[in-house]
Amino acid sequence: MKTRVTEIFRIKYPIVQGGFSCYANAKLAASVSNAGGLGQITAATLRTPEKLQEEIRKVVALTDKPFSVNFAFIRDNEKYTELLEVAIEEKVPVITITGTNPQPVFEQLKGENIRTLVLVSGVRQAQKAEALGADAVMAVGQRVRVGLDRNNMKTMALIPLVRDSISIPVIASGRIGDERGLLAALACGVEGIEVHALSLYRSAFKRARYISRHSLHLGMI
Repeated sequence: MKTRVTEIFRIKYPIVQGGFSCYANAKLAASVSNAGGLGQITAATLRTPEKLQEEIRKVVALTDKPFSVNFAFIRDNEKYTELLEVAIEEKVPVITITGTNPQPVFEQLKGENIRTLVLVSGVRQAQKAEALGADAVMAVGQRVRVGLDRNNMKTMALIPLVRDSISIPVIASGRIGDERGLLAALACGVEGIEVHALSLYRSAFKRARYISRHSLHLGMI
């Protein structure tokens, strides 16, 4: 399956692993990446630069595929900066920014060859992410609590509005994980999904493989 998401992040299927808090470890991230998606580990739950560095190196030992480090809301700005610096030094392929103001992250990443993915819950946030230089955004509706300013729209109502407001790719997030959700999201014009339930990965990858076998190359729908 080919979309701009697969091309930008160099993955086989347009499926991004959810942050999963403490469950987003090296083993899970590497498994998702080896299956053709974008696996990720979560910096906030690792707490120290040393532990983050160790987890990044574990992922690298388990896969040669792209993966991401997720930066969610962290109260200690100094700690945030230190953790992000570790990700930069370790040359991680992708940084995902969720539940926090992305601007300081982009300022620290300036000049680095790292792809960026920002979680948004509205059109203005998506436009801001694009203006800052994000490679893609993940749009999530009001049913999912991610620390963002929330509107009253569910994901499937929100994503066409976000898609029409920006030029970079949009990924659908928020309780999407089986073949119906993937196809519905693609029909709304997005170019990938973020999966949050561990039990749904097999179904999501199965549908992605089905579409690939039937040569349905999806760009902007």
